[in-house]
Amino acid sequence: MTNLETPTKTPTKNPKLPPNSVKTPTEKPKKGKTPTKTPTNSHPMENSFHRAFFVPTFVVPIRAIHLFILIFKDMKETTMMTTMSGMMDAEQRMTSLTIAQVTGKMHKDVLKAIRNMEPAWLKVNGRHFELVEYKDSKGELRPCYSLTKAECLYIATKFSDEARARLVKRWYQLEREQLGVRMEEQKLLVTEREIMLKSDEIRRGLIAGENADADGCYTVSQLAEMMEITVKELNKQLVAEGVQFWDGGRYKLTKEYEGRGYAQDRSFHYYGLDGEKKEKKYLVWTPAGREFVSAIFHQYFT
Repeated sequence: MTNLETPTKTPTKNPKLPPNSVKTPTEKPKKGKTPTKTPTNSHPMENSFHRAFFVPTFVVPIRAIHLFILIFKDMKETTMMTTMSGMMDAEQRMTSLTIAQVTGKMHKDVLKAIRNMEPAWLKVNGRHFELVEYKDSKGELRPCYSLTKAECLYIATKFSDEARARLVKRWYQLEREQLGVRMEEQKLLVTEREIMLKSDEIRRGLIAGENADADGCYTVSQLAEMMEITVKELNKQLVAEGVQFWDGGRYKLTKEYEGRGYAQDRSFHYYGLDGEKKEKKYLVWTPAGREFVSAIFHQYFT
């Protein structure tokens, strides 16, 4: 018989009564009084369930629902704890080696303290301390722990006041250093943004200066709209008249009409898909050039 087994006793039979004839004495109601029944909160369905399946009461499903609610609540809290654990893992950590150096303790003593306190931490937080490795002076791999601030301060509760104060001070220094790095990164981002804004401002000024001579000029599309013809028809006629020619993906004035003030180059700056800055130039026509083109149009299209 194992420890889990419970010894059972064989019920003794009443020698005065035959088998299966044991009766339970019932109390007779007194005269003038109606026998009372023990009040129950059971539903009629519970009684039928009790008779059918021989269970004490129908509150079992209710208790099961209550248990499910408790389990769901615990799962929710565990999920939140796991999420917070992931956030803590992204924070700064301190190894047991550093803890030993800061507190002036032997590393083996720190490891022992961590291992002794890990079960309680596991029970409350549901996770172990992170165990890692490092190379000692001989180049051999040795175990050590990597702990978050909360885990370090938990372990420090077993240290002396002076050792605990040193550890808290070290964490304060680490947090100040991390804050300084973040501020420098933020400052660098602001500086880069300022540089970009200033660069755009300078670029706009250069492009405006480059296109200053083309201000007040008309594109070939505007001229074609004025003359109620298509851009293709207008360009074809200007080529036929020897005013312009196609070269390098754009129209240019012929040498005969260069320097007469009929047209100017306008620059269009843009960025390719690779982020490289590109420039495209095209002809625009001055007011004098508009009159010149209009005269050609009226000569051949009216």
